Amino acid sequence: MDDLKAELFLEASRKSLNGVAILSREGKVEWVNQKFCEISGLDSKKLLGNCIDTIASDLKQIRFPIEQEEKLTLFVNKELCKKAILSLKPIGEKDGGGYHLAELTSCEDTTDKVLEQEVKEHRRIISSLNEGYILVDEHANIHDVNAAYCELVGYSRDELLSMKLTDLREGMTKEYRENFVKQVHQEGGVKFRTRHRKKDGNLVDLEANAAAFERNGTTFLAGFVWDITDRLESQKRLKESEQRWHQLVNNNPLPVIISTGGIINFVNRAALELYGTDDKDKVLGKSVLDFVPDEDKESITKRIEKVNRGEKISSFEQTLMMLSGEEKQVEVHTVPIVYKGENAAQTVFKDITELKQRQRQIRINQQRFMSLFRNNPHPVYYFDMEGNFMGANKKVEEISGYPESELLNMNFAPIIVEDDLERTISHFEAAAGGEVQEYEIKIKTKEGDIRDLRVNNFPMKVFDEIVGVFGIAEDITSSKKAKEDLIKSEQKWQHLVEDNPQAVQVTIHGEIVFINEAGARLYGAEKPIEVIGRSVFEFSHPDYVDEIEERLEKIEQDKEIEKAHDHKIISLDGEIRDVEISSIPIEYQGKEAIQTVLFDVTDRKKKESIIEASLIEKEVLLKEIHHRVKNNMAVVSGLLELQSMNTDDEELNKLLKESQLRIHSMAMIHEKLYQTETFSVVDFGDYIRELVQTITDTIDTTDKEITVDFHLGSVRLNINQAIPAALILNEVVVNSFKHAFKGRQTGSIAITVSEEGNAVVLEVTDDGIGLPKDFEPEDIQSLGTTLIHTLSSQLRGELIFENRPDCSGTYVRLSFEKDI
Repeated sequence: MDDLKAELFLEASRKSLNGVAILSREGKVEWVNQKFCEISGLDSKKLLGNCIDTIASDLKQIRFPIEQEEKLTLFVNKELCKKAILSLKPIGEKDGGGYHLAELTSCEDTTDKVLEQEVKEHRRIISSLNEGYILVDEHANIHDVNAAYCELVGYSRDELLSMKLTDLREGMTKEYRENFVKQVHQEGGVKFRTRHRKKDGNLVDLEANAAAFERNGTTFLAGFVWDITDRLESQKRLKESEQRWHQLVNNNPLPVIISTGGIINFVNRAALELYGTDDKDKVLGKSVLDFVPDEDKESITKRIEKVNRGEKISSFEQTLMMLSGEEKQVEVHTVPIVYKGENAAQTVFKDITELKQRQRQIRINQQRFMSLFRNNPHPVYYFDMEGNFMGANKKVEEISGYPESELLNMNFAPIIVEDDLERTISHFEAAAGGEVQEYEIKIKTKEGDIRDLRVNNFPMKVFDEIVGVFGIAEDITSSKKAKEDLIKSEQKWQHLVEDNPQAVQVTIHGEIVFINEAGARLYGAEKPIEVIGRSVFEFSHPDYVDEIEERLEKIEQDKEIEKAHDHKIISLDGEIRDVEISSIPIEYQGKEAIQTVLFDVTDRKKKESIIEASLIEKEVLLKEIHHRVKNNMAVVSGLLELQSMNTDDEELNKLLKESQLRIHSMAMIHEKLYQTETFSVVDFGDYIRELVQTITDTIDTTDKEITVDFHLGSVRLNINQAIPAALILNEVVVNSFKHAFKGRQTGSIAITVSEEGNAVVLEVTDDGIGLPKDFEPEDIQSLGTTLIHTLSSQLRGELIFENRPDCSGTYVRLSFEKDI
C-alpha cells in the first residue's frame, strides 16, 4: 500500500468503532473494516469493487468525485431496516487519483434482540410463501423481497435490494406515492392490480395486497403479489369468447332468446324483429308465456320445467304472438345452458310462417290443380314417357267415349286416326324431349265418330326431370265447320259485293283495301286496282275531311254513329259528286276493318235543290197571303171604326166594337202565322197575352181596376184550331170585363192554358158576381153565346159554364183534342 493508503488505513484504524470504507474517485469500495459490514448488513465480498450505493439506493443521487464532506441519513441492512449516518469526504489530491473516506455510524445504540428474532422468523415465513412479497419505504426503496417475487420478475434478491420500486413500475411519481401511502394508511390495507416490469423487459400482471406500518419515523409498505397473467389471459379468452358468442348470437339471422326460469333476460336483433319491435325493454323481463296463445301455455310450461332440470327437449312447432297481436308460426329449438352463472335455456326460433303459408299454398295449388284438371272445360290428360295414359279428366271421357278406367290401361295410339298417327307420335316425342308442341289432329271415338282436336303438349317435370307429357286439347270440330262455313260465306259476300250495283269499299285505318267495280267507277277509275291502296281522304272533299276522320274514329272505337251520312267526293277526273254513305265495322282477312256502301245521290241532290227553291217560293207566297188577310181584316176593322164614329147609337157602337174585337182576334192569328217559320202553327200562350191586352185597351174600364193573371203553358195550335179558340176566348174575356164586375171597382180574371195528354185545356176564371141561378147557356140567344157554342162544336170540344164553388165568380172551361 502506498503512503496515501497507509495514511488512510491508520485513520480508519483510529475510528474502528464506526464502519469505515475507502472509496475510489468513482465511488467504488476498495477497502472496508468489519464494523462497516456489520452496520450495512453486507459482507465484504458484496461491497468490494462495487459502488457505495450498494448499501442504499438513496446514494445513487451522489455524484462522485465529491469536493466537500457530505452527511446522509439512510436505511441500511434492509433485512432489519436499520437507520445509519453515512459521512463522505474527499481525501488526497484534488486533481485526480484522489480517494474518499466513508464513515458509517449506526443510529441505534442497541438492537432489540427480540425484534430481530421476530424479523428473522417473519423472513423465514415470507420466504416459504408461494406468493410474492416486497417491502418498500415511502421513497420507493426496496428493503426486502422473497424468492417467489424474485422468480416473478426475474431479478435476484441482491439485485432487487439495490433497486427502487420505480425501476419496476413506471409512472410512480412522488405525488402518486404520497397519495397511495395516504390511502393505505386510511383504509388499513388496499387490494389492487398493477404491472411490474421483469428483467427481460416484459410486463407481468399482478394482483397485490398492501399494508402500511411505521418504523423509526419512516413509513413502510409491505405487499403480497400474485401473478394473474394466466387468470387475466383466461378472463380475456373468456371475454373474447363471450364477445364472439354475443356477436354470433346478435348477428345470427335466426331469432335467439335466453330465459331463466321462463323469464327472458337476453334477446338478439332477429328475435326483436320476430316479436315486432326494436325496443329490448318491451321483451326483456317478460315471461316466455306472454308470447304464446293461452291454449299452448300448459305445454310450454312443461317444457320450461324440463329445461330447468337440465333435460334436453326435442324441437317443436308452436304459434308465437307478436307484440302487435299478429301470430307467427315458429320452429323452436331449446337447450339448457349456463348464463351469467345461472342455469338457463337458450331458445332458437325459426320463423316458418312463410313455410307454412307455402305448404298451405302448395296444398291449395294441388287442390286447384285437381279442381282445374277435373273440372276443366277442355280435355286435360297426361302420359308417361311411353305415351300411356296416367290421368284424364271427364272431358277426355266425353270426347273419346272411353271411361277413365279404360283410358288408364291404354296408349294414345289407338284413338288417333291412321293418317295423323305418325305426326302425333313425332309431336309426342318432341314434347317428351322438352319442347312445347301445338298441332291439330283427328281422333276416332269409341263409337267410331271422327273429331277434330287442337292439342297443346308440353313436358311434365318433377324436380327438373321430365317424367311424362302433359296435354290440353280443344275440340275444334264445330269451329272447323264454322270456319269452313265462314269461308263459304266470305266467298258469297265477295260475289255479292263485286256484283252489287252500289259502290262498296272496305278500309283499314282509312286505306282502301277492297272496292267493287261500281265503287271504282264512282271514283272515276276504270278498274278497282286503280283505287286500292289509296286513302279515302284522297277522294274526300276538303270540307268533309274532319267529319270523315271523326266518323272513322267513332267506328273504330265501337261508338254509335248515324247510319246514313251525306258526303262529297272528288273523283279522279276532278268531278265533285254527292254521296250518301253507310258504314259498319267488319273483319276483313282477319283484321278489323270498315265496310262502307256509297250511294251516288248527285242527281237526287239536284232535284232536291229544285224542290227546295220551289218551297221557298211557296213559303214567300203563303207569308204574303197571311199578311194580306191580316191587312184586309185591318181594313174591315177600320171601316167598322169609321162607321162607329159616324153614329150616335150606343147599342150600334157596342156591336161595332165587339165586331172589331172579333175581327182583330182573327187578324192577330194571321199576323202570328206570317211571323213564324212554319206559317202553320202559333204559340197560343203568347197570342193570349196580346189578345187580352187589346181587349183591355178597347173596353173602357177607366172606372174600375181589373187585373188579369196568366198561367200559360207552351201550347202550339194550327190555324184551323187557333182562330176558333181565339174567338171563344175573346167572347168569354169581353163578357167578364162587361158583366162580371157590375157595381164593383176592382176585380181579377185568371186565364190558364195547358195540355193534358193530347187535349188542350183553356180556363177563364173571374171573381165577379157570377152567373144567375137559372142560367142555361142554351137559352141565351146573343151573338156572342152563339159564336161560343158554334165554334166549340167546330173544335169538337167540351164547354163548361158554371159558378165557382164558393159562388164568388164564374168559371169557364173549354177542352178539345189537339190536331197533329
